[in-house]
Amino acid sequence: MEKKLIALFLIALIGGLGGGFGLSYVTYQPKIQNLQNEMNTLNSDLTRLNSTIEIIENRTWHEAHSLTASSDMISGIFQLKGREVKISWHGISDYTDAWLEIYLYFSNGTQYGYWASSGVWTAMGAEIELVLSGDYYLEIVTYLTDYYVSVWDYY
Repeated sequence: MEKKLIALFLIALIGGLGGGFGLSYVTYQPKIQNLQNEMNTLNSDLTRLNSTIEIIENRTWHEAHSLTASSDMISGIFQLKGREVKISWHGISDYTDAWLEIYLYFSNGTQYGYWASSGVWTAMGAEIELVLSGDYYLEIVTYLTDYYVSVWDYY
């Protein structure tokens, strides 16, 4: 009798453990699978973010175009690849009524930006964010000024 009771107890214990394990496996396995899927998604998002950070860190300023003159001028077409542009100009004049106007145009002739300076100066600059990369050109209108204009592209 005692042996039957011990055997019954062992069967119940093993059955309870097996049943409990099976029940917890059925209950928690879908949750574990969802967590693993979320981790895979997060890992792939992190990998993409690291790639984006690498691209951003590897950007630098490139001179896209420059010109030097002392009269009105329209530049040739140049390409801007990035989303940030820096335009700097250095003007030299002995006259207080001297001035310089700089126009940035899309290659189709639509005006994108405008900057102006007047008087006696040495250097000025502006930074803009481009809506669209592509082909551009400059128009310079001046009075009594020798100038150097450069366009810098950030990519």
